[in-house]
Amino acid sequence: MATYLRRTCGSTASSYTVSMWVKTSKTQGGTTSALWWNSATNKLNWEFNGTSQMYIYIGGSTYKTTASFRDVNGWYHIVWSVNAGTGTLYVNNESALIAGSPTGLPALNSSNDIQIGGDNGGSTFEGIMSHVHFIDGTAYDATAFGEYDA
Repeated sequence: MATYLRRTCGSTASSYTVSMWVKTSKTQGGTTSALWWNSATNKLNWEFNGTSQMYIYIGGSTYKTTASFRDVNGWYHIVWSVNAGTGTLYVNNESALIAGSPTGLPALNSSNDIQIGGDNGGSTFEGIMSHVHFIDGTAYDATAFGEYDA
């Protein structure tokens, strides 16, 4: 049975960081969501959509990762760092967005929940998540969470 965690934002931070380790069991076919957040003007969705790559949907824009998630036995460290509305994605300590860094991201606010391990449409993450950290008010890069030796 798939489950997800819902978190209520505690502030209106325009800078924040999400860090987690994931081991996905679905690399081909269908979609599986790792993180979802929606506001009145924007939406953020981390999604593995069956191509062994992760896609991030922000508002009406789609960003594809350069990282490959082909190994269902491998753990991947994902860090999403937002500094004053500009987002950077790291996978295993490497910057990982093909289209660069998204800008104009809205601040978090306490009226919108964040779902970790699923989205609002019922898609849940197929795999394992560990060491999930959510930091309001500070944009850390991947090295703040330790070293990674690929």
